[in-house]
Amino acid sequence: MVLLALKLGMKRRDLSFHLRGAALQEHQLKAEQITYPPLDVPNPVTASVWIVDSGPTKAMGVIPLPIRMTIIRLQDGSLMLHSPTRYDGTIRRSLEEFGAINHIIAPNSAHWMFVKQWQEHCPSVETWGAPGLSKRWPVKRAGVRLDMS
Repeated sequence: MVLLALKLGMKRRDLSFHLRGAALQEHQLKAEQITYPPLDVPNPVTASVWIVDSGPTKAMGVIPLPIRMTIIRLQDGSLMLHSPTRYDGTIRRSLEEFGAINHIIAPNSAHWMFVKQWQEHCPSVETWGAPGLSKRWPVKRAGVRLDMS
């Protein structure tokens, strides 16, 4: 199959990606094998830091990846969401027991996917993004508002 694909003009890099994707689909993992349960609940790390594990999501539509958000309570008592997971009203209500959600951080070009969902439900939140993130076409197309980058 590999030789036939190469003879038909498929680039080696594309073939490698295709074969990895096929292998992953053949050995589908369950969500609990990829993520870190319990999912979608704040888990305390310290008195002012929590994590929420969620997912999985699929990178490049194929590779299942867990998602982790870190929540930090700031000195003023408000919360900062770093690399937010998918929005869920139950998660939001749980977090608001710890403080008001005032800041969201999209730390890089891979961890901004769920920012828009949180902005829609927390419209006054201030959103921080990695330098250059606001110029990326997928971010513009999604309508993510970055107040600081």
